[in-house]
Amino acid sequence: MVSRILHAGRSYRAALEYNVTKVFRGVASQVDYRNLPDGNLNTVWNAFRELENNQAVSRRMRAFGFHVALNPSESDGITNAEVLDLCHEMMEALGYGSQPYVVYKHNDIEREHFHVVSMRVAPDGRSLSTPFDARQLMAFLRSVQQKYHFTLGKGEEQVKARDEKEERGESVSPLKMVPQRFRPEVKNVGRQLVTMYSAALEWNFISLAQFHAVLLSMGLYASLYKQGRRFLLKGVDEKGNATSRPYNLDREFGVESKRLYDEALRENQRRRGETARSRIKTMTVCEFALRKAGSLEEFEKICSECGLFTQVVMAREGDVPAAVLLCDARNKAVFFCDELGRDCHTEKFAEKLRAGQWPPVDERRKEELSGRKLVTRSEIGTLYQKILRACDALDEMAERQGSGLGLGRR
Repeated sequence: MVSRILHAGRSYRAALEYNVTKVFRGVASQVDYRNLPDGNLNTVWNAFRELENNQAVSRRMRAFGFHVALNPSESDGITNAEVLDLCHEMMEALGYGSQPYVVYKHNDIEREHFHVVSMRVAPDGRSLSTPFDARQLMAFLRSVQQKYHFTLGKGEEQVKARDEKEERGESVSPLKMVPQRFRPEVKNVGRQLVTMYSAALEWNFISLAQFHAVLLSMGLYASLYKQGRRFLLKGVDEKGNATSRPYNLDREFGVESKRLYDEALRENQRRRGETARSRIKTMTVCEFALRKAGSLEEFEKICSECGLFTQVVMAREGDVPAAVLLCDARNKAVFFCDELGRDCHTEKFAEKLRAGQWPPVDERRKEELSGRKLVTRSEIGTLYQKILRACDALDEMAERQGSGLGLGRR
C-alpha cells in the first residue's frame, strides 16, 4: 500500500476537476460519498464552494482542498469494499469524518487506486489542517495494516519478479488492470497486448470497424491476415504513427484472436439494446460538440474532454468523412454517428466541411488545441445533468412498461 496526502492547491477546484475529468474520460468512477445529499457533480461542487466562501474563514488560510491517494499493491489482500471502509475510517481518524467528501476509484494505471477529495474548512470556518497530517496518516495506516490485510510500501518486488518471468518466456498472463494506452517502451509488452485485447472484446461493438476504433482508443492498430483468420496488433501514437512492430497474437501469445472476436461480435449483436445509457451520453456529447466546434479537430478535442474517443474515417475521394465513430470508455460501447439520430448524422459533418464552417487546421493550430481546454467545468456539469435526466426518464419508461431493463445510475 502506498498512500500520501496530495497538494490540492489553494482551492478545492484542482483536486475535484482532476478526478471529475478522469471520470468523464472513462478511466475513473465515483464509488462513494459522505455527508452530502447525493453524489451529483453540482451537489458536490456547491457544498465545497459554500465551505470555501464561509465568511468566518481566516484570511490567512492558504489551502482549502484536501486530497488523499491510496494505492494498494497487487500483493495486498485488501478488497475494494475494504478500501472504502478504510477510507471512511481514515477520514474519521484525520478529523474529516463530518466533512463532505467523495471517493473515486481510478484505473488509468495497472493497479486500481483510490482518491478521496474533501475540504480542510469546517462549517464554523475553522481549519482542519495541521503540520502533522502526513504523520497522522502514516500512524493510522500502520495501526490498521492487519485489520485490512495490506503492507505499507511493499509489492514492488513481486511485480518486478513477474515481469522478469515473462521476459524468459515462462508465461504471459493478463495484467490485473487495463493500461490507458499501449506502452511499447515498458517490459511487459506481451501482458499489455493480451490484457488490452481481452478488454476490447468486453466492449459492445457490432462491426469490425467499431472493434478497430476500440483498439485505436487504446493505442493499438489491428489488421487481419491469413485470409482473415488471424489478428496482428501494433502500437500507434495519437497521430496514427506506428510505435512498435506487429505482434501475432495467436503464434506469440496463444490467443485465439479471431475466434474470440467472432464470439464477442455475435453476443454484442444480441445485446445491442442494452447500450441505451451509453447511447444517450454519446448522442448528447456529439450534439454539443457539433454545436461548439469550429473545426473537425476541435470536435475531436471536445469529445475527448467529455470522455469520448473519436475516429473519423475520411472518404477516398474528397475531404468529407465516410464514417465517424465514437467510443465511450466508461460504458464500454462504440457507435457510428449515424446510429445516434439525425442531429449526429455523418452528413452533418460533411455539410460543415463543404460550407467552409470547419476550415482546415494547420499543425501549429493543432498544437495550440492540444495545450488548452475547450470545455468549461460549467458546461461539463450541464452535460452531466442533461444525461442523467435523460437516463432517469428512460428508467421510468422501462418501469412503466415492466421491461426490467434496470438501467439505473452509474
